[in-house]
Amino acid sequence: MRPFKLGVVAFGVLVPLSAFAGHGRGGGGSGGGGGGPLHSVSSGLGGAARAGGATGSSTTIVERNDRTYVERDEAPVSGSTVIVHRRRARPEPPRLPAHFEGYAGAQKTVDSDGGFTAELSIVDDWLRLGGSVTRYYEAQSQMPALTLTMPSITLGVRVDDAKGTNIYVIGGLVGAKTAHDPVMDSSFVGVIGGLRVESPINTLASLVGEANLMQFGQGVRATSARVGVRVGPVQASVRVLDFNVGPPLYGPELGVGF
Repeated sequence: MRPFKLGVVAFGVLVPLSAFAGHGRGGGGSGGGGGGPLHSVSSGLGGAARAGGATGSSTTIVERNDRTYVERDEAPVSGSTVIVHRRRARPEPPRLPAHFEGYAGAQKTVDSDGGFTAELSIVDDWLRLGGSVTRYYEAQSQMPALTLTMPSITLGVRVDDAKGTNIYVIGGLVGAKTAHDPVMDSSFVGVIGGLRVESPINTLASLVGEANLMQFGQGVRATSARVGVRVGPVQASVRVLDFNVGPPLYGPELGVGF
């Protein structure tokens, strides 16, 4: 199982890096001028919408107790000695019944301003039904901040061996809507699919990661990933969103889970 887990984590890291490695690192300062990477992404989405004739608006456990076993080389015979060992097995973390899980985080976007995300999921032993909203923002001169809002709803199915690490295959619907673009606002609906991994490091900390591919209309595609460590309720991550119509939006994210 370990090679599969390592492969999944490597996938979560390498897919987004390879996706935005091909983009040119254009200029664009943070904030004030509205010329950062989010402005380029919004312009690219608007161009795709115009090319496709889309409309836009000008105003988005076995818990194993101590076990006893017999160790011997051959069947015992009369007068032979049998050595009995007692070994304490590490207990697996208890599985909770269906329950809610939530997360809220804020991100600093490199060469732009930032973003925030909120997530809420219903989770049981093998399924994860979740909804999330992520919004990026970038200041513009003499205009309201440009925003990109991406809501999603997904269903995840566990594909691991149920021995600590949770690996979900995820699929669902996702949207992308810009607002306050100086040329044209745009709105897209598409599908999303990917992987989510949660792997405990110890009793307090866990490694968390996810990688997703998104397909919208008018030839618009995107890749997203988040990799981080959660200690108690606090999670520190690096998050990437990369559209094929603009530069990647990436940076550190700090959040709280419950």
